[in-house]
Amino acid sequence: MERVLYWRKVCLGFLLMCLIGTANAASYFNCLIFKPYLGIEYQYEHIKSRGPYHLLLSANFQYANFFLGAKYHKNFGVEIGYYRSLKTSQNQFQFYNWGGQLASGITAALSRTSFKGFSFDWSAYYKLDPDFNIFASLGLVTMHETLTAYATGSSDLAPAVALLRGKNTTVPRVGGGVEYLYGHWGLRSRLFWVYTQNVKLDVDKSKKIVHTFEQKPYLQAVEATVGVFYRF
Repeated sequence: MERVLYWRKVCLGFLLMCLIGTANAASYFNCLIFKPYLGIEYQYEHIKSRGPYHLLLSANFQYANFFLGAKYHKNFGVEIGYYRSLKTSQNQFQFYNWGGQLASGITAALSRTSFKGFSFDWSAYYKLDPDFNIFASLGLVTMHETLTAYATGSSDLAPAVALLRGKNTTVPRVGGGVEYLYGHWGLRSRLFWVYTQNVKLDVDKSKKIVHTFEQKPYLQAVEATVGVFYRF
């Protein structure tokens, strides 16, 4: 008899858990929506360079970003974007060594750098009032770097620097922001930390001449954005 009562309690407890889960699921599905939007955004990014690369590579970049996204729940959404930066030039500099590689004469270089690529972000929203939301974002960014370096000098460093090229790299980023909504229109601002430590250069040709070039030229990056979007 006690065993029968025990199993009845187990079954009732399981049934209660199922009812609670069903209620929560129903509440979740009731919040499902589909609200697409598109927009344009200005982005400013500061990237620290690793070691002697700070002599060659620009640290500040300005981007235009075109994005398309949708909220699929009142608290969640996804977004894809395509961005492109202005070309940024590094002032001409002179150096006698590179990462311990001594030059037989002064080497001078002038570089131009730009980035382009795609982004994907998942965001979680919290409504402060009907017109304001704050949100946190987790995403991936594909970064294709175009690097052109003009170098002169009597050492092997000059032709090696000129052979450096960018590579396609996908890196994670995390951040958050705030948005203001007015009818179909919206304004937003975001701040990201970007894991640019994994951005790589193609150094194979350069290393045939000089063996001191590191493949990963950057440390972390911080990115600030401001944009406008239209909700359908």
